[in-house]
Amino acid sequence: MTTPDAFDGPSHARTGVNHLGKLDECLKTHVSAETADAFRRNAAEPDQLPGELLRDLILVNVHGKTHLELVAEHRRELMRKQGLRVGQERAGIEASHEL
Repeated sequence: MTTPDAFDGPSHARTGVNHLGKLDECLKTHVSAETADAFRRNAAEPDQLPGELLRDLILVNVHGKTHLELVAEHRRELMRKQGLRVGQERAGIEASHEL
């Protein structure tokens, strides 16, 4: 379990930590039935599950980005790294043809 003091507040989001790791921590709270119903309706409007909306609200609060934004950022970084490797391989092939 992660303790609250393990994080450095909102700046923790910019430390390079993988926010897409295993989702094994459970956060819960208690609200009135009316609030729970309204939350479920709000989640259903954009065709989300309540848990997805709750996760996005937590991620925006902590990291400033939704789950989808974090996934897209992670994928772009992987593609950028792969592109560098592909670019380096192409440069090596082109250099060998010039010899």
